[in-house]
Amino acid sequence: MQFDLINGGLGSPRCAVPVAVALLQGLNDVTNSRLVQQGQQTKMEQVYHYLTGTKFRGHVDRLSRKVHRHARGPRSGTKVHWRQWAKREPQILSIIDSTVGMVGDLRAIAG
Repeated sequence: MQFDLINGGLGSPRCAVPVAVALLQGLNDVTNSRLVQQGQQTKMEQVYHYLTGTKFRGHVDRLSRKVHRHARGPRSGTKVHWRQWAKREPQILSIIDSTVGMVGDLRAIAG
């Protein structure tokens, strides 16, 4: 079936339904696209507020305290404890570096 415009109207009444269906589908596509964009903006705003808020800062602070507590090293002077510390130290320092880097990046992004 061919759609033709004749004198500003459809060439045949048979064309009215297919044209209406095509227009409706186009409107639905536009509406869905706008809803998706709105949802993305809302989620971005929620993530921004979380990352710049006190709850996230509290999580990072607690993580930092726990890591520093482990980073203090062995409590006793036995060789076993010092060997365990030697194995854990690089991992702990890596965690500290990653956490500090992440927080720094987030602060830079958040302003």
